[in-house]
Amino acid sequence: MARLTVAGLSVLLINLFSLSAQADLVPVTDEDLASYSGQAIIAIDDYEVVQADSSTNEFLRVTLGSTIETNATIDKVQLGTYDRAGYSATSDIDIDNLSLGYIDPDTYEYVPFVITDPYMEFAFSDNVGVREVVGMRIGAGSASGALTANINSLTGNFELMIDHDGDPDTAAVAAQLLDSTGTATNIRATHLGEAGDCSSNCISLNNLATLNINDSATAGDMFLSYQNIDIGWAKTLNDGSIDVNSLIETTQGAFFNLPTGMTSTTDALVGVPGVGGNIESTRYTDAALGLFP
Repeated sequence: MARLTVAGLSVLLINLFSLSAQADLVPVTDEDLASYSGQAIIAIDDYEVVQADSSTNEFLRVTLGSTIETNATIDKVQLGTYDRAGYSATSDIDIDNLSLGYIDPDTYEYVPFVITDPYMEFAFSDNVGVREVVGMRIGAGSASGALTANINSLTGNFELMIDHDGDPDTAAVAAQLLDSTGTATNIRATHLGEAGDCSSNCISLNNLATLNINDSATAGDMFLSYQNIDIGWAKTLNDGSIDVNSLIETTQGAFFNLPTGMTSTTDALVGVPGVGGNIESTRYTDAALGLFP
């Protein structure tokens, strides 16, 4: 059996490089270069953002220039589990049966969740001349599709409009994250609806089922972040650019930004069957869960 020694391997590599080096380099004019355009699959952005307290943080984002279609189910997502005074929930984010994409109930085909330009980003702060990481997030320049989940507690933003059952004299209002008493809060919220008495116009987040994720100018891009200080993260615009003057304010701990662009009727929000705006479960990707409508 023939064996290749280290010396033989070195000679082989040298010969290969020599063969590839025989081609002459040909200069390209500026006019020729002007007819070509392109972008690397990985983009790196380094920028600064002025925060709400007038301090300045530096951000480093690594973006994968691609479109991903996925169907995935995660049994449990639990982040930010530590003591927070005044909150009954034990975790900033506590979600069961998180599913991206779904099974069409008529055709039984997978309908994917679409993620465009996924990124990972780090936030840095200057601490007496020492550059420290104070936060990170993962997100998407654009995301769309069905997100099904049983949300036990949520720290973050949740975009949803409530239509008062088609009443032309009452404009749709933005839903708010609430605690169990109906008090507005975006930290370890357990309910969603209109602030006030949670006996009406209010629903447990655990009963929301399927959300139609769709980036918007108001809520910005979908992302999951973790920061040890309050941080304002820059929004990503529809063309993929980063708007350092338009921030999404996050609180210390884990934070989930959920842009839906949905409108629900008041009846649908509290679980009364009705026409239009119902937030109902689609078929989960993992059929073994048995969580069907």
